Amino acid sequence: MSLFLMPNWVVAKLISLQRSFLWGGVELKRKIPWVKWEYVCTSKRKGGLGVADLRRKNWALLGKWWYRLGDGVVGLWKQVVWEKYYGGRKEVDITAVDTVQVSRIWRDVISIGLRSSSLKKMLVNGFKWEVGDGSRVRFWREVWIGEKPLRELCPRLFELAVKKDGLVSEMGVWEEGGWRWNLDWRRGRLGREQDEELGFWESINRAQIKAGTDDCWHWVHGTDGKYVVKNAYDLLASTDLILSDHFCKLIWCKLVPDKVSFFGWRLCLDRLPTKWNLQKRGVVLEGGLGCGLCNEGIEDGNHVFCTCPEVWLIWVRVLAWWGMASVLPNIVGGVAEFFLFGLGRVIGKELASCIFLVTSWYVWFWRNCRVFKGNMIRRDDLVEMIQAKTFFWIKNYLQGCVFSLVDWKINPVEAAAAIRKNNTMLKEYRRNTNCRKD
Repeated sequence: MSLFLMPNWVVAKLISLQRSFLWGGVELKRKIPWVKWEYVCTSKRKGGLGVADLRRKNWALLGKWWYRLGDGVVGLWKQVVWEKYYGGRKEVDITAVDTVQVSRIWRDVISIGLRSSSLKKMLVNGFKWEVGDGSRVRFWREVWIGEKPLRELCPRLFELAVKKDGLVSEMGVWEEGGWRWNLDWRRGRLGREQDEELGFWESINRAQIKAGTDDCWHWVHGTDGKYVVKNAYDLLASTDLILSDHFCKLIWCKLVPDKVSFFGWRLCLDRLPTKWNLQKRGVVLEGGLGCGLCNEGIEDGNHVFCTCPEVWLIWVRVLAWWGMASVLPNIVGGVAEFFLFGLGRVIGKELASCIFLVTSWYVWFWRNCRVFKGNMIRRDDLVEMIQAKTFFWIKNYLQGCVFSLVDWKINPVEAAAAIRKNNTMLKEYRRNTNCRKD
């Protein structure tokens, strides 16, 4: 992926395998793809699943060759490429070459700059010259001052210039150990050209020409001017938010296993296989769309997790466990926000997220037992299962918490205070450990 451009059919096949594994498991059975692949590949910070987009990853990896070509580090392969394909001319836009005459490897590298405007903007416009002696940088045509080439910043002066393709080193002379600009013009400057010239001289006089120092490329999107594949991948990825920031933090709670976070992600997107969602996707159902728990109303996401009378009693008992009583919203997003900002103010957002996710997980388990096995678990037993599972998952993540399952059931607020204290100590320990490693 870092050397060759992946053919479209290879990308399509690999994505097909990924999608089959995600929705069908290890048997790779063809099942309903509940979420658009674009959403699956969106980062977790924006509400996606964070699976790598192979096409964009391939482009980002190939883009690093652009950076390496002009990063100032001496390499034999760079000399060969510059001489063989560009006649010794070194410039940022390496797409300015006949692709028929180049090797397959280099054709793949430069082709990513020809495929789309976003790619070319990231690569060609993303590189800026850091001027040394100016022997490689074209004065008017390449970015080395500001965010655009001087021919775009000062178009009137560009038309008057004699050496439109001249290098920076050809636009001045060294005198008494200092650099002095010496540009040639076709005629004197008039009117608006004089106004433009004031800003022009102010800009180029800020540049420091250094004798004996090579020019090198600086990537404007990276830290310290270095090309980072992850940053390039993020630039190429979708910028649309799928879920708000607080939902993302709720879903990817560290206290629960990944399978529960994945379930919570599908829940917030309303992509669980409720009867309503199955019918929308063309699945023929026997027995209609009635709720499998209360036999009242249509079984959609909001009904199963909020408005179903049987489920509502579960939420009431979970809140009573924490000493709270409230009228819950009738949509999943509203219940999630209540736990995050209501209960979260009392016990902390991370722990409140854990309680919401585990309760939702067991509500879905309760529904499936009723629909597919025909047995109905008692509500008291289900609440005890929620209490026990949250206890063991939290204890597994925060090892060293000194409270028992009985404490967790009877005095959950005091146990939550111990968890928050332990969590603070754990973060401090990890921070100190990382500092010692550095």
